[in-house]
Amino acid sequence: ASGTMNYAINVIGRYILPPNDWTNNPLSTVCDSIRRRHVGLEKASFPVLQACASSFCHTPSCSDAGNGNTQFQVVVELDSPIPDLNQIQFAVAPTSEWSASTPMLTCGSTGLCQLSTDMRTITYSNSFASSDISYAVNVIGRFVQPPGDWQGSPFTYTCGDVVSTNAPVVTDPPTDPPATNGPTLPPPTVGEIPPCSSDFCKNPSCADAGNGQQHFTLILQFENPISDITLVQIALNTADQWAASHPMITCTASECALSSDGKTLTFTPEPIPEGAIKYAINVIGRFLKPEGDWGAQPYQYQCGGRGTVIATDTAEFVIELDEPVTTSVSLPGQTRKFKLYFSEPMICIGNANGLFFEPMTGGLFNGILQIAYVGANARGDLSNVNFHDSYAGVYSYKPKQSFCADGTNGYVNWAWNKHNVNGPTSAGDLLMVAMPHHDDLLKSRGQLLHTPHTFKGFVGDNWLMEEPLPRSSMNPDPAAVDRIKSDPTQLQNIVTAIANDASGQDLNNICSISDSYGVGKAISMVARLASISRAFGTSHYLELDGQIKSCLEKWLRIDDSLSDGNKFRYDTVWGGLLLRCADSGSPINTHGCYGFPVFADHHFHVGYFLYALAYYVQHDTNWKNTHIDRIYALARDVGNPNSKADRWFPVARHKDWYMGMSWATGIGPGSRQEESSSEALNCYHSVAALGAALGDTVMEQTGQVLLATELRAVRWYFTVRNDNYHLFPQYIKEFGAMGQIAEDSFFVYTLNWPCDPFEFPMRHACLVGIQIIPITSISKYYMDQVWASRVRNSCSWALDPWSAPGASTVDQSILKPVSTGWAAFCHSILSKYDAAHQQAAAEFVKDLAPNRLVGGTGAASTLLFIYADS
Repeated sequence: ASGTMNYAINVIGRYILPPNDWTNNPLSTVCDSIRRRHVGLEKASFPVLQACASSFCHTPSCSDAGNGNTQFQVVVELDSPIPDLNQIQFAVAPTSEWSASTPMLTCGSTGLCQLSTDMRTITYSNSFASSDISYAVNVIGRFVQPPGDWQGSPFTYTCGDVVSTNAPVVTDPPTDPPATNGPTLPPPTVGEIPPCSSDFCKNPSCADAGNGQQHFTLILQFENPISDITLVQIALNTADQWAASHPMITCTASECALSSDGKTLTFTPEPIPEGAIKYAINVIGRFLKPEGDWGAQPYQYQCGGRGTVIATDTAEFVIELDEPVTTSVSLPGQTRKFKLYFSEPMICIGNANGLFFEPMTGGLFNGILQIAYVGANARGDLSNVNFHDSYAGVYSYKPKQSFCADGTNGYVNWAWNKHNVNGPTSAGDLLMVAMPHHDDLLKSRGQLLHTPHTFKGFVGDNWLMEEPLPRSSMNPDPAAVDRIKSDPTQLQNIVTAIANDASGQDLNNICSISDSYGVGKAISMVARLASISRAFGTSHYLELDGQIKSCLEKWLRIDDSLSDGNKFRYDTVWGGLLLRCADSGSPINTHGCYGFPVFADHHFHVGYFLYALAYYVQHDTNWKNTHIDRIYALARDVGNPNSKADRWFPVARHKDWYMGMSWATGIGPGSRQEESSSEALNCYHSVAALGAALGDTVMEQTGQVLLATELRAVRWYFTVRNDNYHLFPQYIKEFGAMGQIAEDSFFVYTLNWPCDPFEFPMRHACLVGIQIIPITSISKYYMDQVWASRVRNSCSWALDPWSAPGASTVDQSILKPVSTGWAAFCHSILSKYDAAHQQAAAEFVKDLAPNRLVGGTGAASTLLFIYADS
């Protein structure tokens, strides 16, 4: 029946929705018999426990516990796990009863806490005869929240309040004053230290211990006494080693001495190497200093003298550094040069810790420092150090990138937002680094300069780059189809391949049991096959269209029958499509579906579905109009046509507009990388094709601009050519293709998966093939004769390993041709080399069934490209 329904939700040990007094203020909704189910994939309207954006988040709530009591709950989220509940303490009391003596109680002994399976979420729950609660949290050895005087200023919560879940952030790293000039004095006695005027004071000092060592002493003063030295933990290391190791070590009698009144503790560790020292202090159950992220921003103290004054009264400094020595390379006669530009005159001081700069006028530096790399050359050769002089003093600040299209051209613009030390400025020339693929786009629009390093520089406040827009339709090129129809042999081979592919494909089965990547490739292959069937006048598309529709309806959740792990959801935290990739009731499998749950490879997976949609919506207008919101949801995830107004999805999730290419990695840790450049191309082609099929010019042009910029980057950085040959290391030059591009090691010739066989020279075919899959009508834009000439050797060796150099010297049992599916990719690129290779490629591919090819590939599709570049 119609009416208003009240409801509440409890995820046990995590949170209750709605928070606070859910019994008296539940969620509600109005139901009626004609209410339609919303088909968009949008964010739920009720409050949820948001993702923790800092090292510590807390979400308090409460509910009626009966008999006048309040059930108080606080959920604590950490950025790193704790191994057990004995490492976290809570102090909780009604606000009216809170005092400086409110104890910190360890979770493990109270039975009031629960720890999540990932050990990052702790839920404290207890009942009180009050609705006003004060509390504090101590993660032993890491921090206390609230930071500082948690006893005097605890967190407070009144049932019904809405609170921020982020912990206070300390923005400035705390520092100690540097040691003064003159001889180093031994540490003062307790009676000589200045009186402490706050709840906590620290007094570091150091003395020479000889042999490059120093004595470090730290005297701590407390307003409230501590009862035992084991309540104090200290993390200590030299500044250069802090990042590698800084454990919190509990005080022992050999290093710590406590005064009789419990208010002064003297810490004297074993001698440590000379130089700057970093440290942090934890008084268990009370506070951790410095507050906030002490690991990243510890206290720092400079021991020893001030050092030697190297230069004064100048704002420019040249630094010459030895080349690093490796096991294979030593360049004693060559150095790297850098030039530092300050916005005011500085003093340069050198000591054992390095170079230090301070303003001529004293005080702290509050200006601009620019560091310019001016190349590597012979030791003492400073001929290039003045190159940047005329460009110093201005820089880009929060640049804005935009793109648009007009007719057959697309445009990408960078407005660099030039600043100087005083803010925005129109004065001065702004020099920015241009990547090699920018050169042709910029050379006619401003001053493109040779620099002391590899890349060129461009002088200008704005970069406007124009790209010709590639063809958007996913249908076979009519001119290409006509050429094949004029050749009886080619026509017969294509028609036969269409029939074989149609009978050999298994979309109905794959759609229900495979993951998003496997299904995406399968449905994309069938969509291309159906489009080829239509182009060549066969009837196979009739049955194929039905299978495509059925599979699309499952994955768009129109027919909501897939397993729970394969149901698209909307992620309210990161703003995008989510797959759990796990059985119902199990946690999200972040490593499943090739990382799709953590936003890796979305453009690969979703791109294949968009390709199928671009085909199907052309031929079923009613279906398209009925499910348009679901169709757009997929496109918005990877190439958003309504980027300005759409708050649910980003503009282009994987796109690096400066590099031109995309990064496949999502939100996981580590550096970014991209392996399959061709699957990125397929995604953006599919966005354009879907836009064309829908009659949405904005979506079409968005996809075309994304595709055009991706194509330029792929040609420059993934495929070896005449104009980019000089960029690559020798082994890439020899093999002709990249395996992947990674941020931390740009040129990578390897695979993240096993090729068959997983040995060189056969692996060459897989490294080439991963830059080809899938073959579509836009493959012609980079699969050409020039690239074919560069991979001819490596592909030939993979197809015939006995012809490879050194083949006679290896174990002959490992030599066998690469598997048929990856061999087909090598044949497809070699078909562009000459007529003989084209004929050989067609003969190899024409009779292959789908199960002998790599998923997403068909014989008809490959033949269409071999014969006619479509």
